[in-house]
Amino acid sequence: MHVMKALLIVDVQNDFCPGGSYPVKKGDRVIGPINKALAFARKSNWKLFASRDWHPVDVFKDKPASAHCIVGTKGAEYHPDLDVRDDVEIISKGKDVGEKHYSAFNGDDKSLLDLFRKNNIDEVYIAGLATDYCVKNTVLDSLKFGFKTCVIIDGCRGVNKTPGDDLGALEEMKEAGAFVVESSKVIEDYLGSNIKSL
Repeated sequence: MHVMKALLIVDVQNDFCPGGSYPVKKGDRVIGPINKALAFARKSNWKLFASRDWHPVDVFKDKPASAHCIVGTKGAEYHPDLDVRDDVEIISKGKDVGEKHYSAFNGDDKSLLDLFRKNNIDEVYIAGLATDYCVKNTVLDSLKFGFKTCVIIDGCRGVNKTPGDDLGALEEMKEAGAFVVESSKVIEDYLGSNIKSL
């Protein structure tokens, strides 16, 4: 039976990269591995998705210091080196701010779950920013909805508000059933039924 796969890129936006208003340390280091995964996914006819924080300016009226990824600003755009093209379905989230909108499955404009079901997705590979926030919540939701879920470890970076938060998030994802893989392994080893041997 053919397994339909998806690559989901989480929030690789200018504001979360060095120089942005809410930067993840070395957040731009995820771009190389993600572009490598994107090239392979395109060649292999995977479905491609990307989430983005897409906040109205008024949601930060009481906390301007944390303002980021405001609709229509350069900070909300994907990093210019990220190879996002017209073949990538974009899910916008963050009409309100808070934990509910960490997950790409809580989009405001469209339902990622509906898109996955419509495209008969079985397996999803997830990378992006940040490991301990939006990536973690997206991965946990993906598992909750029954998708075989892999985290591309070199395509993620953590905020690490407390040192080691990213490692704790990875453990939590693994305990929930996620697989953790390197981008090179996605290409070399984790094709077709080989995922079963992880």
